Amino acid sequence: MLPVIASIRNLTVSCLTLLLFCSLPGALRAQQSGARISGTVTDQTGAVVVGATVRALNLASGREVSTATDGSGGYALGDLAPGSYRISVSQEGFAVAAASVVVTDSTPVVQNFALAPGALQDVVTVTAGKGSARIAVETPQTVSVTTEADLEQRRPVSTFQAIERTPNLIVRETNPARERPRLRGLDSSRVLIVIDGERLNNARTDLQTGLSPGIIDVSQLASAEVVAGAGSSLYGSDALAGTINLVTKGPDRPDKGLVLGLRLDGDYHSNGRTRRGNVAVNLSNPQAALRMSLSLFRNANYRTGGKAITLDDVLNIGRFYVQFPGNNASQYPVFSLPANGEVLNGQAHGFNDQLDFWFYPSANNRHNLRLRYLNSQHSALGDAFSGPPFEVQERFQSFRHFDKFGARYEGLDIGPRVARLAINFYRQKLVFPQDQFDYTIQSGSSFVVDPATNTFSFTGRPSNFILGSFTDNKNSITTLNVDVQATLVPFVGTLVTTGFQRLRDQSRDEFTRYGFRNIVTREPNFNTLTRGASSPDTDYTDTAFFAQFEYDRIRLLRLSGGFRLDNWKTEAKVTRGFPLGAEFVILRASIPVLSANPGPLAPQVDSLSRLLDLAGGRSPVRTSKTSFTGNVGIVFRFPQGINPYFRFATAYREPSVTERYIIRNFIPLPNILSAIVVGNPNLEPETARNFDVGVKVQRNRFNGSFGYFRNDLDNLIIFALPPGSPTPLGAGFLLVPADPANGLLGAPFNRGLHAVSFNGRINQAKNLIYGFEGTYEVALPLGEVGSLTPYGSMGWMHGTNKSPTATQLDIIRRLYNRSDTPVRLEGSPDDVPLGNITPFRGIFGAIFNERKGRWFIEYSLRHQARVTRANPTGFQGPTLINYGTFASLNDFTVQSVRGGYNLRRERYRMTFTTGVDNLTDLLYFEHFQNAPAPGRSFVFGFTMEFANLLGR
Repeated sequence: MLPVIASIRNLTVSCLTLLLFCSLPGALRAQQSGARISGTVTDQTGAVVVGATVRALNLASGREVSTATDGSGGYALGDLAPGSYRISVSQEGFAVAAASVVVTDSTPVVQNFALAPGALQDVVTVTAGKGSARIAVETPQTVSVTTEADLEQRRPVSTFQAIERTPNLIVRETNPARERPRLRGLDSSRVLIVIDGERLNNARTDLQTGLSPGIIDVSQLASAEVVAGAGSSLYGSDALAGTINLVTKGPDRPDKGLVLGLRLDGDYHSNGRTRRGNVAVNLSNPQAALRMSLSLFRNANYRTGGKAITLDDVLNIGRFYVQFPGNNASQYPVFSLPANGEVLNGQAHGFNDQLDFWFYPSANNRHNLRLRYLNSQHSALGDAFSGPPFEVQERFQSFRHFDKFGARYEGLDIGPRVARLAINFYRQKLVFPQDQFDYTIQSGSSFVVDPATNTFSFTGRPSNFILGSFTDNKNSITTLNVDVQATLVPFVGTLVTTGFQRLRDQSRDEFTRYGFRNIVTREPNFNTLTRGASSPDTDYTDTAFFAQFEYDRIRLLRLSGGFRLDNWKTEAKVTRGFPLGAEFVILRASIPVLSANPGPLAPQVDSLSRLLDLAGGRSPVRTSKTSFTGNVGIVFRFPQGINPYFRFATAYREPSVTERYIIRNFIPLPNILSAIVVGNPNLEPETARNFDVGVKVQRNRFNGSFGYFRNDLDNLIIFALPPGSPTPLGAGFLLVPADPANGLLGAPFNRGLHAVSFNGRINQAKNLIYGFEGTYEVALPLGEVGSLTPYGSMGWMHGTNKSPTATQLDIIRRLYNRSDTPVRLEGSPDDVPLGNITPFRGIFGAIFNERKGRWFIEYSLRHQARVTRANPTGFQGPTLINYGTFASLNDFTVQSVRGGYNLRRERYRMTFTTGVDNLTDLLYFEHFQNAPAPGRSFVFGFTMEFANLLGR
């Protein structure tokens, strides 16, 4: 397979280089094809519309030209290359009107438009076309696009909230700076996030950490797109559930003269005192454009809704918690929180800056060179609600630094057979620690233990906490990428988008652990300091080739299909300080005992000798995995704007550094017990087979979609435990010989042996997620008053674990489908629930727009249905399970209102927005979140933009 990859790579580079060499000489001359589109724009009464903006978007190259209607309502667009175009017309107070046309060299095209009042938009996506625009209604996937106008009107508090109206999308974490997406039931590590089409995910994007889109500030966004469904055949690893593309703002460029522009943005959200300011300067002429921006933000702890969480509420859930195997009262924090109580550890602050330079060497806009620098420096990012009195772990990031430089050449319409050619390079570095204080609950506060029976019981009092240790695990990931991509037009109505990519992730790890107190004896232990690395220095290298084909010659039919070939090579190097402390000793002592009775960890046993050589400093560990993914789609274009669609696609996810190579003991004190997490170099990539089928409708006053999806998931990576031996600590521990000289102490109650909780990683066999998704917008004219636009997006899901463990089946038989539990849980051994599946989520609302678009009022509500099908082992654990784990399964309906005013003049414009989030001050938990969501919050925002301070 590897020689095949090398041959394809060399052939691709040679062909694209030849295309570039042959196309540039003629392309640098202005091409006058004679192709032309013209027409007239009127309103619904037949009156001409003056000053409307008319845009023609070349769907092959992404090149856009625009003009404005004249005094008679007419427009004309010339100098167009032959091909398929999307023509759209926009004007304040009217819904966007659009049509698809085909342009040839010899036949002028006449396309007239009649505008209707409303706020409907014509949505295109650059994500589904991998850099080239595609019409959303003709894309065989669920596509959600948030425009810059949407952002100015809604004033979201975070980058995640900019995309929250996507069907079947929920949030993980409640700090706006740390929020991460869950799409179609899969966590952020299985959702690919890209910035301007370039990967943000990296080799450290594992199941516990993931990446937050908040690395890019919401003020930097020109738009945000979510394309649901398997996306690996275009973008590579991680796109099991879909792709999120954060499109950053670029400079504005005039048709003539020198322009100096200035933009100011400000936002304030009262709950959490979130403050954000942004300033951007734009300096440009027709040949070059420069944009510089700087944004600052700060948010503090927020407050919950207007209902208290009582001690009885927490204890009632606690009595249910201890019925799950392995749980006891000593692990469960007991607390109370008054109405509008403060949620601790929810703070963050920092800044983002961006520098964009575009150079246009040809007068016809067919070539551009983009140089871009992105930087974010964020500090004190807390994991809200973690730490006392709510949890025994206090998690935060003392900083998060992101630094990126990129250069891209792009040629558009550069030849009769080359619609687009792009050569791209970028380097990015992401550095962040995973900081954590670990506590234990003091015996006699919220629980007591009976020494005769070694059983735990609640006292009914709040928990007192004892600080045990602090850990700081700093991750540094440097990414280097180069890719070449071309969109070819071998025949009229046929597009081939193909390219080659070479990417390298370099992961470096630093670890520090400081002990404060012995977690068993409670004695001070201030001199325990450990330094090193919990994961080795590791390089991940991906060599990829892809090709996407689109056939659009038949008026009623559009076909698409493609494939991608990725080869990931990894090398875990012998690294000074890896593994930490006694981890090597624990691993070496555990292997004989584990090998004798591995249980579900049998697939990992063969890999342990390789890790032992790595940990012992004898040899590195290398892997090479090749993944082939593909897609095929069909869209029917029936009359009346009705477009049924079908798509089948596959996807994969390459295992991360921590999943392959971590060796870490999570309970280092007092050395009579270890909880070691061990990677597995033999892991296979996770894979998905995704079906999408549905219908999209686009009419003059209605946009809508409804679809069904099915995602069959194989080889998902999970934690697994060996059968172990029963001990007073519970079942499932490996008992290994004590080794006092190397820090492994034995305990009398374990027959003098050392107890090890061995947490391994394996590929789970099969899972299934299926569901429905729908969206709608309706433009309702209200005469001279304006227009009303009702809208909605909704999703239904069902998830089944098709390879459950014995523990999961036992929990279902004992604790599910009962009427006497405080939290009703449902499932069966034949249909074991998956975690993170919200059964129904809907966002509904309406926007009133004044006739001339000067002011608006919007009301929206979000409803999420009660979760009864939850992962049975999601309620087990000594650290991350608490009251919120169960309370977050409840249904809720949260409401918001917005209102704003737009003032537009020739040289400047101002936008003011105010509103209220969580209008009823509801106390609720986002699904599968330990932290309650913010209560009522008042929102204020403004934008001031000066088009040309030079006055020319």
